[in-house]
Amino acid sequence: LWLKGTADIASACVNYLSGDFVGAEADAKSALRSSQESGHVAVRRAALADLGHVCLVSEKYDDAARWLNDALAMSPPYGDSRVGILDGLAQLHLIAGELDACQSILSLIEDIAQHPSRSARPAEMWHRVTKARCLIAGREYAEALRVATDTKEELLAISDPNLRWLLECLWVEALVRLESASTVQDRLWRLVGNSRQMSTEVVAELLRVAINRKHLGGLVAPRVLLAVVLRHEPRLVRIEALDTQEE
Repeated sequence: LWLKGTADIASACVNYLSGDFVGAEADAKSALRSSQESGHVAVRRAALADLGHVCLVSEKYDDAARWLNDALAMSPPYGDSRVGILDGLAQLHLIAGELDACQSILSLIEDIAQHPSRSARPAEMWHRVTKARCLIAGREYAEALRVATDTKEELLAISDPNLRWLLECLWVEALVRLESASTVQDRLWRLVGNSRQMSTEVVAELLRVAINRKHLGGLVAPRVLLAVVLRHEPRLVRIEALDTQEE
């Protein structure tokens, strides 16, 4: 049973990255059932965390909070799983506009990252995305730019293209909000060119940044960019975002 649970966890991750959130949720629930029968703690914790993250991207925020808090209660104090779970909880606070609560959780992650038992790992890099988003939401654009820039440099030793592209999107947004839009047009179109290889999460971030009319102004033609990205990424169907991103 624990082998089946492990296989379900792997399948859930593949489905998540490919944008099949319904399939990912089904796989994670199957893994949770297997862990309940086998008593395998690590599989149960992974299943709970996966369910939390799937519900987060599916906008089932109450369910996400429940699954993630259950997973947190089972996570070792300095493990990668705890970093990812805390990052999910920080994202929930960010979505709710609770920036101080979000930052408090991000500070906990940074404390874990500095523990002597750990070295720089991809799990810690991902929380920098949430940190940059939180800083942008708080209008701390220069600091968000610094976080995105520093993390991109650290990523040279880690092979994670989706994380690199996501940080590039946030780097573009921070720079545009600092009124340096003219310097980022080429970066945006390079990102568009890579959209076929991006996860759904990264493409969604690219669209969110690129179609913000107020800040990008005449930098790109939003509907043209949307059409280009959707041609590469047909799984992304929230076209209504085009009309909701103005501030």
